[in-house]
Amino acid sequence: DNIDKIKALAKDKTEQQQKDHLLSLLYTNVITALETLYVELFINSIEKDDVYIADCIEKGKTEFKVSKEIAALPFKGEPIEKIREELIKSIKEHLISASWHSTKKIIDRYKATFDIKVKKDWPIEAIELATLNRNHLVHRGGKDKEGKLVLITDQILETLIEDASSLADALYNSLDEAMNKTA
Repeated sequence: DNIDKIKALAKDKTEQQQKDHLLSLLYTNVITALETLYVELFINSIEKDDVYIADCIEKGKTEFKVSKEIAALPFKGEPIEKIREELIKSIKEHLISASWHSTKKIIDRYKATFDIKVKKDWPIEAIELATLNRNHLVHRGGKDKEGKLVLITDQILETLIEDASSLADALYNSLDEAMNKTA
């Protein structure tokens, strides 16, 4: 849905300076939409099987640590259901606040938690580079570390949309396939 809105805005006729700014905004929004997909897909999938929660805690590359309050629950006589509920709530809160900017790390997180299969044709490197450019646009006023202007053209935006859509589809399909193995 976000991608369709971005495509429609990119086709608008505006003055060149406004167009350049608009393309930069749309470019950053594509990365934001992809990052939103990463986190929402992960969080919505993790509860579907206790194995995923266990793998996320043990090897999920999230740096999740159990709080002292949760660790103390069994010693306070709390039932296992209450402990499980508090753990899941804490994991989700941790995941929501975790960084979802590095596609390589995110894919590793998915592999460790869900045992997804990654194919060589996934545009991970392209998205990593696009995320770096997005950071230049957002955090450095549209200039890279050397002070050069990061200019987003219609073609660059279209390529990013294609790469982001391709990666999103591949991730979704690989996750679906992995989850159907455990079902």
